[in-house]
Amino acid sequence: MTIKAVNSGTAMRRLAHAYSAADADLIDEVFASFSPISDAPCRSTAGSFDSLVSGPNGGVARTRRRSTMTKVTAQMSVSLDGFYAGAQHLGDGNWIDSAEAAGFFRITRWVTDAMAWRERQGFAGGEQDTNSDIIAESFQAAGAYVMGRRMADGGEGPWGDNPPFRAPVFVVTHRPRQTLVRQGGTSFTYVTDGIASAVEQARAAANGKDVAVAGGGRLVRQVLKAGLLDELELHVVPVVLGTGMRLLDADLDLAGKEAIELTPTRVVHTPHVTHLRYTVNGRSALVLDDRGSGTGSVAGRVTDPAA
Repeated sequence: MTIKAVNSGTAMRRLAHAYSAADADLIDEVFASFSPISDAPCRSTAGSFDSLVSGPNGGVARTRRRSTMTKVTAQMSVSLDGFYAGAQHLGDGNWIDSAEAAGFFRITRWVTDAMAWRERQGFAGGEQDTNSDIIAESFQAAGAYVMGRRMADGGEGPWGDNPPFRAPVFVVTHRPRQTLVRQGGTSFTYVTDGIASAVEQARAAANGKDVAVAGGGRLVRQVLKAGLLDELELHVVPVVLGTGMRLLDADLDLAGKEAIELTPTRVVHTPHVTHLRYTVNGRSALVLDDRGSGTGSVAGRVTDPAA
């Protein structure tokens, strides 16, 4: 493989050129399509992935998975206030000059600065640090991917003949197309009978590894809404955008007293991003409590604790 020496800004602009006139979902996590990998219980570490999961000689363990069950996972980089890009670019003009692009570049900079990401793109350089370790192991965990059609179409040119996935990719679409076979083990199969079908086909092709929902953001929400997502990882960047394209939005169609419950399983702190991993437990009713009083009084009503 030829290694091209470029900086992260050059790489982002090269890929963004293909998205300038496209829908917002083209750029959702196109650089950070990773799948969570650890089955470890929740723990926290500051700045060192090695201190969280280490091999016999102190290095990062590369073969830590114990579960044989294929999980459906998703990852997104978000701002502290929950946006994965700036305000959506809807008008004329170059996407690269938009507020949407500016927010997206800021949120995903930790990715393009990482050596593991650059190696997958055929670029030289990058930081070999905790973030890079997480990216590398995440790539290793994914046995198949699911993505939206706009993301697949937008990446087809920039990804070239050797896309970074190196695994089967199942594209959710309403428009049929023949399967595209690329180098390095990547293929794009176009699924026209719904998200659930795409997820099941990916699960069958994953060979025991995880199915990673690569994006865009709307697709991640649809998979979560459908109850198909087992694990969600948010890479929270310490910046407030104030407005933009929000990952977890109202189109999850939750009832007024309903929520989706999650259980945290891992936290990794670094100076530029905090990695939060959750098991998705599913929909649950929201209930009142006595606010710790022990009286059984709920929202002004007295209830019988023995009832």
